[in-house]
Amino acid sequence: MRVVLLIALVAGSGVAAGFALGYPLRELDLGASDAPILDQVALAGTIDAERALIMAEDLPNTYAADESFAAAVSLVGAEYCGQTIVPTDPQGDALTRAYVDRQNKSFMLSQVVRVREQNSAGKYIREMINLFDGCDGQQFFKEDNVEVSIEKTSADPPLGADYVQRTLVPKDGGTIQIVTYFQVGNVIVAIQYAGPAKPKRELMSKAETEILYRIAPDQVSKTAQVDGSKPLPGESEGVTTTTGVDAVTPSPTSSPTAEVPALTPAPDPTFETPTTKKSR
Repeated sequence: MRVVLLIALVAGSGVAAGFALGYPLRELDLGASDAPILDQVALAGTIDAERALIMAEDLPNTYAADESFAAAVSLVGAEYCGQTIVPTDPQGDALTRAYVDRQNKSFMLSQVVRVREQNSAGKYIREMINLFDGCDGQQFFKEDNVEVSIEKTSADPPLGADYVQRTLVPKDGGTIQIVTYFQVGNVIVAIQYAGPAKPKRELMSKAETEILYRIAPDQVSKTAQVDGSKPLPGESEGVTTTTGVDAVTPSPTSSPTAEVPALTPAPDPTFETPTTKKSR
């Protein structure tokens, strides 16, 4: 009986292995991202840079705009791993907007830089990816001699290309940063969260996707068509509404020199120095 069972087990394993080897790769779910890839050429010259900044409605209501903080820091051109990447042919001044959450002692900063051509914007993002990935041991010292580790984000990115996000974690505790850089046409968008703890994943993802909905609505939308799905009552045949990002067409650390607003309820307190030095 044992011999029969053993033979059956081996035979079954062989059949399973043979089936797996003969199964078409296209039928296997290999976990590839379905995030949209923007048609950067089509988007070049069409972006309203102001609308590429984070807006109040993109964030929880605990965040409040702070112009003085926005003037003190910079993301595009910030220093990481002892290096600074500067975009080619910037057009005009960078636009910056900041929101401070005094309740949770954190802040969100966004910055937009327009360059002459979309190729220059793409080059900047690729150089930022190479800078982060090439950082020795995925750790470095900031200007204030704080050692930080670079962690890749595990969350699904909102874009399938021209995008990078990293989390910067101090070795001995302190302010955690999450920085994002991505391209939309000939515009570079940068976002930073900084606070005493990692935020909920939705904080960064919502800010990023809301920006994409505003400035690239023809390529990224809040509703997706799902083939084969039955419509809900009142919907058109073959279309199911979702809240995910849909591709319609294919397609830092630093240390500012100025004090920033406090994150405590006391009047006129001082904020812990962030990690992004203002460009000169």
